[in-house]
Amino acid sequence: MLRWRQLRERLNIWHLGGLIELIGVIYDLYYLLLRRVTRVTSDQLTSRVLFTTMLRLIVRRHFSTSSARANRAIVYHSNGNPRSVLSVLTFPSLRSPPPNTLNIKYLLAPVNPADINVIEGVYPSKPSPTKLNNDNVFVAGNEGLAEVTGVGSGVSGFENGQWVVMGKQQCGTWRSGANVNVEDVIKVPRGTSEVGAATITVSDRFAVLKLSSDESQVNPATAYNMLSEFVDLREGDWVIQNGANSAVRPSLI
Repeated sequence: MLRWRQLRERLNIWHLGGLIELIGVIYDLYYLLLRRVTRVTSDQLTSRVLFTTMLRLIVRRHFSTSSARANRAIVYHSNGNPRSVLSVLTFPSLRSPPPNTLNIKYLLAPVNPADINVIEGVYPSKPSPTKLNNDNVFVAGNEGLAEVTGVGSGVSGFENGQWVVMGKQQCGTWRSGANVNVEDVIKVPRGTSEVGAATITVSDRFAVLKLSSDESQVNPATAYNMLSEFVDLREGDWVIQNGANSAVRPSLI
């Protein structure tokens, strides 16, 4: 039988808590306004405000898995149907980064069809387990845009607030934050869109550096390699792409 905290995390009940708290605020404002236009007594008003205050305190106590700043990750212990194996894990705030590492905060992390295949266990690239809360788990997600929040000693060329994308496959991007080796991330050029940067594939560092904000789309490095690594294409040559409904198509064109 699931413990209450685990059940809350799986059902995302903390969103309900925020909604009820908002209703409580509106309730307070309504009666403050009502007092100005009607003859609501101070005792009646006080009892109603106390009621909504107690309601919000109860909501915070029973419907919040942790504070708003807590770190969360979407994890799994074994491969299978995502609906069955995925769960939400809350873990403590990151400590100061060790030497040659960075602390990062994920800003955006897309859901790529390949991510689902990885969770199912049918994708060629396999993730390595991550230790969270003294438990070895797999953190889902391969692509994502992150912001540097801490720089360890011995690291040069990075600073807090800088955007980075992952330079290592299957590093687990479906989480709030992580500590990563400096060689596992790539700086994103200024001016790149958030959505574009979050969907840059990690297969080619040079392609990341070449992308502008208008060109940043899913799998652009695949398109770049198709045009540059297999055949010496010249002006006037024709290129045929099968599977043209793939997200590679806009970058290839």
